[in-house]
Amino acid sequence: MLGELLLAVADGLRDVFTRAAAAEGLTFMEGRALRLAFVHGRQSTLVNVLGAAPSRISTMLRTLERRRLVTRQVANGDRRRRDLSVTAEGHDALLRIMGRLDDHSPLMTALSAAERETLHGLLARLLDD
Repeated sequence: MLGELLLAVADGLRDVFTRAAAAEGLTFMEGRALRLAFVHGRQSTLVNVLGAAPSRISTMLRTLERRRLVTRQVANGDRRRRDLSVTAEGHDALLRIMGRLDDHSPLMTALSAAERETLHGLLARLLDD
């Protein structure tokens, strides 16, 4: 039962994120890629976290580059690795997406700051196991 509740919450959060990204003309995966590029800055991280094929991630990043939301460059010392940078336009789009999440996510609207902190600690502990 607990697992089903967590899945239902995750589905709801995905829907909120999907709508927030769509307001910027992005798919769910493009929005996630933009956020991960901002946080981690490596193309390989997107492959690992999103669980998509490297070719799919490359195609998605080309779309984000054409829209001037991210840039990619060859990493120093390793021509196989690509580092990502979020442009000013990408950062602005990401801020708008995150603002919509704050406005519509049940994590922000239904839980107090203390409850969010407790939930964060519990979820982090589950991921560490």
